[in-house]
Amino acid sequence: DGHADSSPEEVPKRITSPLSSPSAAVVSNSSVDPNVLQQIIQSELQTILIVDRYDLFLGLFAKGLKSMLPHVQIAVAHTAEEAVQIIDQARSLIHPEDGGATHGFDMIITEERLHSSDDGDGTQKSRMSGSDLIEAIAKEEKIMDTAASTVAKLSSSLPFSYSWGRWGFQHTKSHNTDNEKPRLPLLIGVSANPKEDGDRLLKAGSNFVWGKPPPTMNDKLRNELLVSLLKKRGK
Repeated sequence: DGHADSSPEEVPKRITSPLSSPSAAVVSNSSVDPNVLQQIIQSELQTILIVDRYDLFLGLFAKGLKSMLPHVQIAVAHTAEEAVQIIDQARSLIHPEDGGATHGFDMIITEERLHSSDDGDGTQKSRMSGSDLIEAIAKEEKIMDTAASTVAKLSSSLPFSYSWGRWGFQHTKSHNTDNEKPRLPLLIGVSANPKEDGDRLLKAGSNFVWGKPPPTMNDKLRNELLVSLLKKRGK
Protein backbone atom coordinates (compact mmCIF):
# COMPACT_ATOMS: atom_id res chain seq x y z
CA ASP A 1 0.00 0.00 0.00
CA GLY A 2 3.11 2.22 -0.12
CA HIS A 3 3.11 2.88 3.64
CA ALA A 4 6.37 2.08 5.32
CA ASP A 5 7.44 0.31 8.46
CA SER A 6 9.30 2.55 10.89
CA SER A 7 11.51 -0.34 12.03
CA PRO A 8 14.87 -0.77 10.26
CA GLU A 9 15.17 -4.40 11.42
CA GLU A 10 14.13 -5.83 8.04
CA VAL A 11 16.96 -4.11 6.18
CA PRO A 12 18.61 -6.88 4.13
CA LYS A 13 22.29 -7.70 3.85
CA ARG A 14 24.10 -5.29 1.59
CA ILE A 15 24.27 -6.15 -2.10
CA THR A 16 27.70 -5.89 -3.67
CA SER A 17 28.08 -3.77 -6.76
CA PRO A 18 29.00 -5.63 -9.99
CA LEU A 19 31.77 -3.10 -10.57
CA SER A 20 34.85 -2.80 -8.39
CA SER A 21 34.33 0.97 -8.47
CA PRO A 22 30.92 2.05 -9.81
CA SER A 23 31.20 5.70 -10.82
CA ALA A 24 28.94 8.62 -11.56
CA ALA A 25 30.49 8.74 -15.04
CA VAL A 26 29.40 5.17 -15.74
CA VAL A 27 25.82 5.87 -14.65
CA SER A 28 25.71 9.12 -16.64
CA ASN A 29 26.70 7.29 -19.83
CA SER A 30 23.56 6.83 -21.92
CA SER A 31 24.96 3.61 -23.37
CA VAL A 32 25.47 1.91 -19.99
CA ASP A 33 24.19 -1.68 -19.89
CA PRO A 34 20.72 -1.60 -18.23
CA ASN A 35 21.55 -4.72 -16.23
CA VAL A 36 24.74 -3.16 -14.89
CA LEU A 37 22.88 0.05 -14.10
CA GLN A 38 20.22 -1.87 -12.19
CA GLN A 39 22.83 -3.71 -10.14
CA ILE A 40 24.55 -0.42 -9.27
CA ILE A 41 21.21 1.04 -8.20
CA GLN A 42 20.49 -1.97 -5.99
CA SER A 43 23.98 -1.76 -4.50
CA GLU A 44 24.06 1.97 -3.76
CA LEU A 45 20.40 2.69 -2.94
CA GLN A 46 19.04 0.08 -0.58
CA THR A 47 17.48 1.93 2.36
CA ILE A 48 15.51 5.16 2.74
CA LEU A 49 14.26 7.06 5.79
CA ILE A 50 11.34 9.49 5.39
CA VAL A 51 10.51 12.03 8.12
CA ASP A 52 7.18 13.89 8.17
CA ARG A 53 4.52 14.79 10.73
CA TYR A 54 1.70 13.51 8.55
CA ASP A 55 0.97 9.88 7.64
CA LEU A 56 -0.58 11.12 4.39
CA PHE A 57 2.75 12.48 3.15
CA LEU A 58 4.74 9.55 4.53
CA GLY A 59 2.54 7.22 2.50
CA LEU A 60 2.64 9.44 -0.59
CA PHE A 61 6.43 9.66 -0.63
CA ALA A 62 6.87 5.97 0.21
CA LYS A 63 4.52 4.92 -2.60
CA GLY A 64 6.31 7.10 -5.14
CA LEU A 65 9.77 5.93 -4.07
CA LYS A 66 8.69 2.29 -4.21
CA SER A 67 7.41 2.78 -7.74
CA MET A 68 10.81 4.20 -8.74
CA LEU A 69 12.96 1.90 -6.57
CA PRO A 70 10.95 -1.30 -5.94
CA HIS A 71 13.82 -3.01 -4.13
CA VAL A 72 14.36 -0.41 -1.39
CA GLN A 73 13.52 -0.85 2.28
CA ILE A 74 11.76 2.23 3.68
CA ALA A 75 11.49 3.36 7.29
CA VAL A 76 9.49 6.36 8.51
CA ALA A 77 9.53 8.80 11.44
CA HIS A 78 7.16 11.57 12.55
CA THR A 79 9.75 13.72 14.35
CA ALA A 80 13.45 14.50 14.06
CA GLU A 81 14.01 12.93 17.47
CA GLU A 82 12.39 9.68 16.33
CA ALA A 83 14.49 9.82 13.17
CA VAL A 84 17.69 10.06 15.22
CA GLN A 85 16.67 6.95 17.19
CA ILE A 86 15.92 5.02 13.99
CA ILE A 87 19.23 6.11 12.46
CA ASP A 88 21.12 4.89 15.55
CA GLN A 89 19.25 1.56 15.43
CA ALA A 90 19.99 1.11 11.73
CA ARG A 91 23.66 1.93 12.24
CA SER A 92 23.90 -0.73 14.93
CA LEU A 93 22.30 -3.38 12.68
CA ILE A 94 24.59 -2.96 9.67
CA HIS A 95 27.95 -1.47 10.64
CA PRO A 96 29.92 0.63 8.15
CA GLU A 97 32.63 -2.04 8.08
CA ASP A 98 29.99 -4.45 6.77
CA GLY A 99 28.92 -2.06 4.03
CA GLY A 100 26.37 -0.11 6.03
CA ALA A 101 25.68 3.58 5.50
CA THR A 102 27.30 6.00 7.94
CA HIS A 103 23.86 7.17 9.07
CA GLY A 104 21.98 3.91 8.66
CA PHE A 105 20.30 4.82 5.36
CA ASP A 106 21.34 5.56 1.79
CA MET A 107 18.81 8.37 1.52
CA ILE A 108 17.22 10.53 4.22
CA ILE A 109 14.22 12.65 3.26
CA THR A 110 12.83 15.11 5.79
CA GLU A 111 10.11 17.74 5.92
CA GLU A 112 11.40 21.11 7.10
CA ARG A 113 8.50 22.14 9.30
CA LEU A 114 8.55 19.33 11.83
CA HIS A 115 8.50 21.78 14.70
CA SER A 116 5.46 23.88 13.74
CA SER A 117 3.43 25.18 16.66
CA ASP A 118 0.51 23.10 17.89
CA ASP A 119 -2.33 23.51 15.41
CA GLY A 120 -4.69 21.08 17.09
CA ASP A 121 -4.31 18.38 14.44
CA GLY A 122 -3.05 15.75 16.87
CA THR A 123 0.29 15.21 15.13
CA GLN A 124 3.55 14.85 17.03
CA LYS A 125 5.68 17.99 17.20
CA SER A 126 9.45 17.94 16.98
CA ARG A 127 11.80 20.23 18.88
CA MET A 128 14.05 20.10 15.81
CA SER A 129 13.23 21.25 12.29
CA GLY A 130 14.13 19.26 9.21
CA SER A 131 17.06 21.59 8.54
CA ASP A 132 18.27 21.04 12.12
CA LEU A 133 18.33 17.29 11.46
CA ILE A 134 20.07 17.69 8.11
CA GLU A 135 22.64 20.08 9.58
CA ALA A 136 23.49 17.62 12.36
CA ILE A 137 24.01 14.82 9.83
CA ALA A 138 25.96 17.08 7.46
CA LYS A 139 28.34 18.14 10.25
CA GLU A 140 29.11 14.48 10.98
CA GLU A 141 29.56 13.85 7.26
CA LYS A 142 32.11 16.64 7.02
CA ILE A 143 34.11 15.17 9.89
CA MET A 144 33.98 11.70 8.34
CA ASP A 145 34.91 12.94 4.87
CA THR A 146 37.81 14.99 6.21
CA ALA A 147 39.04 12.00 8.19
CA ALA A 148 38.76 9.78 5.12
CA SER A 149 40.85 12.18 3.03
CA THR A 150 43.47 12.50 5.76
CA VAL A 151 43.76 8.76 6.24
CA ALA A 152 43.92 8.17 2.49
CA LYS A 153 46.87 10.54 2.18
CA LEU A 154 48.60 8.92 5.15
CA SER A 155 48.05 5.35 3.97
CA SER A 156 49.37 6.11 0.49
CA SER A 157 52.85 6.22 2.02
CA LEU A 158 52.36 3.29 4.41
CA PRO A 159 51.93 -0.49 3.89
CA PHE A 160 48.39 -0.44 5.27
CA SER A 161 44.93 -0.34 3.77
CA TYR A 162 42.43 1.75 5.72
CA SER A 163 38.64 1.54 5.64
CA TRP A 164 35.74 2.99 7.62
CA GLY A 165 35.17 0.44 10.39
CA ARG A 166 32.88 -0.13 13.34
CA TRP A 167 34.99 2.01 15.64
CA GLY A 168 36.15 4.58 13.12
CA PHE A 169 38.98 4.07 10.64
CA GLN A 170 40.73 0.72 10.86
CA HIS A 171 43.67 -0.71 9.00
CA THR A 172 44.94 -4.08 7.87
CA LYS A 173 48.40 -4.98 6.65
CA SER A 174 48.20 -4.65 2.90
CA HIS A 175 49.79 -2.76 0.07
CA ASN A 176 46.35 -2.03 -1.40
CA THR A 177 45.84 1.73 -1.33
CA ASP A 178 42.40 1.68 -2.96
CA ASN A 179 40.79 3.09 0.20
CA GLU A 180 37.08 3.04 0.83
CA LYS A 181 35.27 6.27 1.60
CA PRO A 182 32.37 6.46 4.06
CA ARG A 183 29.00 5.36 2.66
CA LEU A 184 27.38 8.78 3.06
CA PRO A 185 23.61 9.24 2.59
CA LEU A 186 21.85 11.51 0.14
CA LEU A 187 20.05 14.25 2.11
CA ILE A 188 16.78 15.64 0.76
CA GLY A 189 14.85 18.48 2.38
CA VAL A 190 11.12 18.81 1.73
CA SER A 191 8.74 21.73 2.12
CA ALA A 192 5.30 22.78 0.92
CA ASN A 193 6.86 26.26 0.78
CA PRO A 194 10.22 25.72 -0.96
CA LYS A 195 10.56 29.43 -1.79
CA GLU A 196 10.58 30.18 1.94
CA ASP A 197 12.41 27.11 3.22
CA GLY A 198 14.65 26.11 0.29
CA ASP A 199 17.65 28.29 1.11
CA ARG A 200 17.59 27.22 4.76
CA LEU A 201 17.52 23.54 3.79
CA LEU A 202 20.34 23.93 1.26
CA LYS A 203 22.47 25.89 3.73
CA ALA A 204 21.95 23.14 6.29
CA GLY A 205 23.41 20.59 3.89
CA SER A 206 20.55 19.25 1.75
CA ASN A 207 21.66 17.74 -1.54
CA PHE A 208 18.18 18.32 -3.01
CA VAL A 209 15.10 20.29 -2.01
CA TRP A 210 11.70 18.89 -2.99
CA GLY A 211 8.29 20.49 -2.76
CA LYS A 212 4.94 18.95 -1.94
CA PRO A 213 3.59 17.01 -3.70
CA PRO A 214 6.90 15.25 -4.46
CA PRO A 215 8.48 15.33 -7.94
CA THR A 216 7.55 12.72 -10.53
CA MET A 217 9.28 9.49 -9.56
CA ASN A 218 10.73 8.23 -12.83
CA ASP A 219 13.97 6.85 -14.29
CA LYS A 220 15.32 10.35 -14.93
CA LEU A 221 14.98 11.33 -11.28
CA ARG A 222 16.31 7.95 -10.13
CA ASN A 223 19.46 8.35 -12.22
CA GLU A 224 19.90 11.96 -11.07
CA LEU A 225 19.76 10.83 -7.45
CA LEU A 226 22.15 7.95 -8.11
CA VAL A 227 24.73 10.15 -9.85
CA SER A 228 24.63 12.65 -6.97
CA LEU A 229 24.99 9.87 -4.41
CA LEU A 230 27.96 8.32 -6.20
CA LYS A 231 29.69 11.70 -6.44
CA LYS A 232 29.06 12.32 -2.75
CA ARG A 233 30.67 8.97 -1.99
CA GLY A 234 33.67 9.90 -4.10
CA LYS A 235 32.93 7.42 -6.89
